[in-house]
Amino acid sequence: MTADGPGHPTSRDPGDRRPPVAPGAGRLPVPVPALSGLGNRATTLRWADFSPGALRRREFSVQGATLLLMATFLASAILGAVRQILLGAQFGANETTGAFRAASQLPDILFTLVAGGALSSALLPVLAAHRRTGGEAAAWRLASVVLNALTATLLVVSIVGFVAAPWLVRTLVLPDYSAEGQALATTMTRIMLLQPVILGAGTVITAWLNSRHRFFLPAIGVACHNIGILAGIGAAMLVPGVGIWGPVWGVVAGVILQVALTAFGLVGEHARDHYVPRIDLHDQGLRDVAILLVPNGLSMGVNYAGWLAETSFGSRVDDPATLIALQNGWLVTGLTVTLLGAAIGQASFPRMAAYAAAGASDAFGRLVTRALAIALLGSLPVVAGLLLLGDRLVALLFEHGAFDADATRLTQRILVAYAVGLPFYIGTEIASRAILATRDARTPLLTNLGQLALRTGTMAVFLPIWGVLAIPLAYAISSAIESVILIRYARRRTLEMSPPPTGG
Repeated sequence: MTADGPGHPTSRDPGDRRPPVAPGAGRLPVPVPALSGLGNRATTLRWADFSPGALRRREFSVQGATLLLMATFLASAILGAVRQILLGAQFGANETTGAFRAASQLPDILFTLVAGGALSSALLPVLAAHRRTGGEAAAWRLASVVLNALTATLLVVSIVGFVAAPWLVRTLVLPDYSAEGQALATTMTRIMLLQPVILGAGTVITAWLNSRHRFFLPAIGVACHNIGILAGIGAAMLVPGVGIWGPVWGVVAGVILQVALTAFGLVGEHARDHYVPRIDLHDQGLRDVAILLVPNGLSMGVNYAGWLAETSFGSRVDDPATLIALQNGWLVTGLTVTLLGAAIGQASFPRMAAYAAAGASDAFGRLVTRALAIALLGSLPVVAGLLLLGDRLVALLFEHGAFDADATRLTQRILVAYAVGLPFYIGTEIASRAILATRDARTPLLTNLGQLALRTGTMAVFLPIWGVLAIPLAYAISSAIESVILIRYARRRTLEMSPPPTGG
């Protein structure tokens, strides 16, 4: 592996119009330590590197992007915990908060099926190839065509979701809720269907920036979702009559803020001059993206279907606190999955794709192995801590206001059941990205389908026996099997890797 991987500049970017800095001027006296296994060169920072303009333009190494994403994911998780605390304290653990949680799932699923992380994973390697062979003009054309097609598709899908929302809520999402609870969830769902249409543009912009190793604005935009909801909860606290509609509209406001912030990364790129205002279904680049996007989107949609199944089974448990307890239990466990699995996987993915495209099997294998080792070893102390201190953590975070001691005890039991599968959730996250980097989206889809079938079957069989614990334990068991399969297959893909033909 080279010092910073393909595409990472070792000298000043020719497109950078900042005044040159004299050698040694404004330098910090200590180098930034590299994250073991994810970067091989310590970088000396200048104070000028922390200006807003410099951070917006900066091209990050893998270790730098990992640390940045960890920090922003942690900040977002803290905001998410505060959101849950205030949501529970303000509205309690009941059908209202359960409806709010359920209503957010359909827009998330629709967006994930069409775009989301699936689009970034499909677009980024194709975008990099277009930039390499056709220059910036070809890359801008591809981004424009994808953006136009995506926006039109999301608009149609959201309209269909708006019409079908009552049936979906009544039949699939909250089948055992009261008629009032189902009606509330239906209205919330229809409002939140604005989210995927707005987020589509942000996804394309994020893929564009990440393809150039610019992670700063997309990373800090992650927190905007929770900021919007917190603002909505604040409005409900301050203004009588706002109620649960505060956080509902806060979801939409957070999405608008996120896309606007990410779009700031295109300032100085002359995006308006490069934008191509048409949809070309015959464009080969669009077809290449679609070939990867369809199975990749379905795979991510299967993951959301698993959470939808959890909501459905959870609504059948004779305890109104079940759904909010499931959400809170996963919120704590999922923080580690995000900090280790998602951060390392997302930061490594552009270079995984570059190594795979070049047929650099040794460099690819080393990067994947080190990413897995760091993430998995880092998860073990967290598992031990959650098993030993989970009850105290849950009480500290969530037992406030209307969220009583019984809801706290239920959340603690669910947290322990989720926590036992933590290494496997993380292994799946990184191994899936490694396989996607080789342009194989079919294998993660097949393993996800198998995982969903096993997860759903386990919940159906053991819910009468284990009670609510069958829900998180089903996820842990099915994830363990999926993780082992994906890691072994990622190694196989590495061994089969070969350089592309000359000129291909």
